[in-house]
Amino acid sequence: MTFGRFGVAILTLVLIAATSANAATITYSDRTAFESTLGFSATEDFEGFAVEHEFHTVPFDFGAFTVSMTGTPSTSYNFLDVAPAATSESDVNGTNGMRVFTDGDDTLVFTFDQAITAFGADFKNLNDSQSRTDVLAAGVLMTPGVVSLGSTSFFGFTSDTPFTTVTFDGRLNDTYGIDNVTYGQTPEPASLVLLGAGGLFLTFGAMRRRRRKASA
Repeated sequence: MTFGRFGVAILTLVLIAATSANAATITYSDRTAFESTLGFSATEDFEGFAVEHEFHTVPFDFGAFTVSMTGTPSTSYNFLDVAPAATSESDVNGTNGMRVFTDGDDTLVFTFDQAITAFGADFKNLNDSQSRTDVLAAGVLMTPGVVSLGSTSFFGFTSDTPFTTVTFDGRLNDTYGIDNVTYGQTPEPASLVLLGAGGLFLTFGAMRRRRRKASA
């Protein structure tokens, strides 16, 4: 099968799409944009818990994932805070949520039962005023954007490399809240490329047929 110059251009676009699909990690600060990329997802809003649960010393299993900490985490923080919130400092939206404190020696770790390729959550005061916390997943270190004191924000990311752990690595003292943890899968990049290629070749074939009819 020969494609001519137009066909070569089509193949070039497909190869570019395949290369783009191999981008390691994409971060998001908007929940709607993040969720639009997901093929399958679930959200833990913590509303199924009636009592507080600590995870600063012993890991706690939330169902699809377990939360644990390393270092010397504060026992006055680092627990599931059942509404009404202990303080507005880490109260994301007035409902149940995680109250977290880390410093330069601590990490907060989400460990998922199944590999995922997407993770995101709503936060209160994460990286307020300056960069205080990094996020590590699939071998990539990310830094959520800096927000003003008292702000809520969203941070999420997708990866073409499946991962089972998401680590919040404290660099400076950081007290923040986490709620509405969304996790799941993005569509397989290869499938998207093949779908795009199929559409391009169908378009190319239709154009060739129209040209033949026009020259007949």
